[in-house]
Amino acid sequence: FFFCFVWQSEEALSVWRREPAEFIHKLACLEGFLTERSLSVLLLYFKIFSRAGAMFRLLNVFILIIQYVTPLRPSIHPITPASNLDPTAKWDPQRDSGPLGANIDRFCEAKFKYALATSVLEDPSSYPGYEGLMDLAHKVHATGLTRDSIVSKSRLTLQSLFPNFPPPPPSAPPSSVGLLYWFRVLFAGPFPAFSLQLLAHTTHLLSQWLMGSSSLSPLPTESTPSPPHEAGAVLEIKRCRYLEAASCASVCVNTCKLPTQEFFAEDMGVPVRIVPDYETLGCRFEFGVRATEEDEVEAGNVKCFDACRSKGGERERLKKCM
Repeated sequence: FFFCFVWQSEEALSVWRREPAEFIHKLACLEGFLTERSLSVLLLYFKIFSRAGAMFRLLNVFILIIQYVTPLRPSIHPITPASNLDPTAKWDPQRDSGPLGANIDRFCEAKFKYALATSVLEDPSSYPGYEGLMDLAHKVHATGLTRDSIVSKSRLTLQSLFPNFPPPPPSAPPSSVGLLYWFRVLFAGPFPAFSLQLLAHTTHLLSQWLMGSSSLSPLPTESTPSPPHEAGAVLEIKRCRYLEAASCASVCVNTCKLPTQEFFAEDMGVPVRIVPDYETLGCRFEFGVRATEEDEVEAGNVKCFDACRSKGGERERLKKCM
């Protein structure tokens, strides 16, 4: 936002003249990442490059006001995973494989990588290995204009993994995918307990290459915020490979947690609540529990990792005021 908005003083001045209220609103958005250093850089930038003295004086006043009314933010993000993580829980592709074997893992990884690459118009062969898959995930996140667009694109990526056969009827929602639609109608609706267990076990069998070793257990009803299904199950991931490789809470929330919850609930008719732990790098898939609005608010307020690639830049970019 800094470089997009203030790279030319004349353009900023035209915004001020045309829409002063919008100018003040955009400048106020700087509050999200103001630090003592960034304030100094901003002032120095205008001292050197501004050709409009009045514009500089005006911005100087606004910056001083913001500095006065806003507590300065630390430049280092506070979430650091615990130092005593279990090394044996970290997924090692040379040593570990899912319950169905390494060949199935490689097939699933290739199919998922192809779907990600297609969503951002990239060649999957240019992104080798799991590191390449994570680069694509970051690219999906970086190309989204808003959180909703990133979540929507990630959900479409999950939908593309399933065939559009048998084709859904004309009365189905426009975004329906054949196999997913008929599963929702023929299984999730009339047989919810069976569907919950089927999806929990399928996720356990096919996703360990993506998220790391996991275990299934019955869902403890006392720990859920909404009434769970009696046949609910918990998929417990001790050390999530995707979260650890992403090193970004925003990528976790917008390309995994929110779109996966929507995919299971809306496309497959099975409620799932995903609860990541950013300090232990663990995660819980609670099958049979609906995600609440409080979950989404909490997910949006998660602090950044101090190892985040963008150092919080993606979080600030997706703020609605920007």
